[in-house]
Amino acid sequence: MSSNSFIIPGKEIAENIQEKIALFVEEQSKKNIFFSLATILVGDHPASQVYINNKIKACEKVGIVSNHKNFSDKTSFSVLKEYIDTLNQDSFTDGILLQLPLPESMSKNATDRLLCSIFPQKDVDGFHHENISNLVQNKECFIPCTAQGCLHLLKKVNKNLVGKKVLIIGRSQIVGKPLALLLLHENATITMAHSYTENLKEECHRADIIICAAGQPNLLTKDYFQPHHIIIDVGINRLSTPDGPILQGDVDFQAAQNIVKAITPVPKGVGPMTIACLLANTIKAGCQRRNISLPNFFI
Repeated sequence: MSSNSFIIPGKEIAENIQEKIALFVEEQSKKNIFFSLATILVGDHPASQVYINNKIKACEKVGIVSNHKNFSDKTSFSVLKEYIDTLNQDSFTDGILLQLPLPESMSKNATDRLLCSIFPQKDVDGFHHENISNLVQNKECFIPCTAQGCLHLLKKVNKNLVGKKVLIIGRSQIVGKPLALLLLHENATITMAHSYTENLKEECHRADIIICAAGQPNLLTKDYFQPHHIIIDVGINRLSTPDGPILQGDVDFQAAQNIVKAITPVPKGVGPMTIACLLANTIKAGCQRRNISLPNFFI
């Protein structure tokens, strides 16, 4: 391994954030103030079930009340909308999370309408149009959790991102686009790459920081890396091997760790940070509607 290499400890950083959240939740519980996250899963998508279970366990660990509802993949738009409306009006519910993706029978338009039926002040995933608009304008809002987590991990390695050349591979609404906005607000110089990008290797060589959220295992191999690179690997790809299923990032970790300045592992990198940011957003939602001062869990 290069003497300059640093494995960014996402799991440890996330656990530190969760410990701070747990202390705050315990302190508030003594004043009879409790925080609650409602999660909704439609269908039986295996990865989504894993994600939801991880979120429920994390809530329980820090003392956030978890209210989970599982619907069949045949559930109609109107039934889901009615349930979300009930949660919007529920005085005990601080945050609402609709796990994506929804079943293929649900159109993109229907998915978007359901996400935007969640009150913006309870939209702890940051997908409501109002939160997206405020992010564009650099106003107060809920920020998508994975994008938020990536930024915090970056700042653990390099606090000052001014002028840094950042290549983001992947332009999803969940990671790529919100992360580009966050980094622009940090005065970094952003390049967005995607499936139509030509000469990706050259784009990588020009970057100081590479954030790969393409969903393609081992997309970036040895020839893409430079010693000055900081790499955030968002990819979580489930692969079958003779020894059983494994999780593989978008980056060839074994090759990269011998070359680059810093890199996140998969697993135990971005994933735990996503959940930590979800918990923090839930506390933020609860504090805002109760006019309680919100501590900074990310210091």
